[in-house]
Amino acid sequence: MADARVGFRDNKHVEVERARVRVEVESVRIREEAESVRVREEAERAICDNLLQLLFSYLVKRCGYTNRTT
Repeated sequence: MADARVGFRDNKHVEVERARVRVEVESVRIREEAESVRVREEAERAICDNLLQLLFSYLVKRCGYTNRTT
């Protein structure tokens, strides 16, 4: 009977350890995904900034716009 209880405790310990590992793996996946989203958003912002600079440069050349206040 004592052997059965020890086996039961060992099985519970294994289940708890497996659950802990699953949570840890999922946490790492979520952190990596969040980092990926952050990097993608930064890249999109940089692309938009570059496009706006190009557009403004084009408009300055095309329309002769200057920022003079006279």
